[in-house]
Amino acid sequence: MATISKQDDKLVVTLSATEKIETIHGGFDVPLHSVRKVEIIENPIKAVHGLKPSHAKLYGMYLPGETAVGVFLNDGLKDEPAFIAVHHKDKLGVRITLSDAKYSELVLGSDEPESIVKLLS
Repeated sequence: MATISKQDDKLVVTLSATEKIETIHGGFDVPLHSVRKVEIIENPIKAVHGLKPSHAKLYGMYLPGETAVGVFLNDGLKDEPAFIAVHHKDKLGVRITLSDAKYSELVLGSDEPESIVKLLS
């Protein structure tokens, strides 16, 4: 499960070893000033369900209803990508809306989403 922390003026996303393999991607950071909204979501795998053929996966793994880990584009290449790391076992998660950043949003499974909201508020 991906974890979130703050270091100086950055939000740092650290991926689990499995997620690193699934995404062919290490962790990354985002400027804190890019965070626009943080919300708790229930059953995050359903929140990302619908990554259909009109969506393009840049890299990662997508098994509908099971796993979505990686970078995805909505509605083709004109949109900013979203980073998603959720699994069917994740009961809760967070959606972090960003602006002026590499990703338009982060959708992550979390055992303690309230702590992420508090950390970023």
